[in-house]
Amino acid sequence: MKLIIDGGATRIKAAIINNDQAIQLFDSEGINLNIDKEESLIQKMNQWPINRTGLFDEIHFYLAGYSNIHEKKIYSAIIKSQIFSSQYFFYSDLLAAARGTFGAKKGIICILGTGSNSGYFDGAEIAQKVSSLGYLLADEGSGFSIGKSILKHYFRNELPIELQDSLKKFLTDELYLSHLSQIYALPYPHILIAQVCKWAGKFQNHKKIQSLIKSEFKNFYHQNLENYLDLSENIAFVGSIAYHFDEILRKSIPETSFKICHITKDPLEGLIKFHQH
Repeated sequence: MKLIIDGGATRIKAAIINNDQAIQLFDSEGINLNIDKEESLIQKMNQWPINRTGLFDEIHFYLAGYSNIHEKKIYSAIIKSQIFSSQYFFYSDLLAAARGTFGAKKGIICILGTGSNSGYFDGAEIAQKVSSLGYLLADEGSGFSIGKSILKHYFRNELPIELQDSLKKFLTDELYLSHLSQIYALPYPHILIAQVCKWAGKFQNHKKIQSLIKSEFKNFYHQNLENYLDLSENIAFVGSIAYHFDEILRKSIPETSFKICHITKDPLEGLIKFHQH
């Protein structure tokens, strides 16, 4: 019996594979190993409604932020102390996206969710990548980056009046934010700022919002994708931002650069098929 954990920074999904049958288990709070330390990691894992006593023959963890060699050893030990299995396998969320969309085929894989990431998948591993650098330095095209751009225009009163009024109501009623100072006091500001995209989704046909989102996607193209132009023409996108703004995304990628094969919200269904075979 296999347990598959697909862990993004915002949400985590899990599935059990038993012979040819697969059952999706739960949808829980996300984990980012660049941000979540031991106490936070254990607290979040304790919320997972799974058997922890050695039920699984294999556990495959795909986690955001699982890249630093030193950190790998630390977090692998923590996770193994919380859930027991005969075998453990740890990978990055970028490899989850690649396996879940391309299977064993080659292509450029991109994550556009709360954060952003990209890499060239050679059919087995992420063979080349541009460092995402995280939300403090980069994350072009991400929910955080789009949300930040919209909020910048909002707090400077640069949005059309109908958008200003609507966003003010959303921030107050949904995010409980009414002042700029509240954003700077947040422990994980990038996650909450990315939620502005929920509002933006309702206005993505508005010329101003469409322009702001398209600008972020073009930044992602120039800062990330241009580095892979000679590696493959096939490209796939995973994540809520890519999924909900797919039409704008397609218009932001030059047709002569890549052939978009997949745009999907999350890779779990494809991961299940990958691990079944």
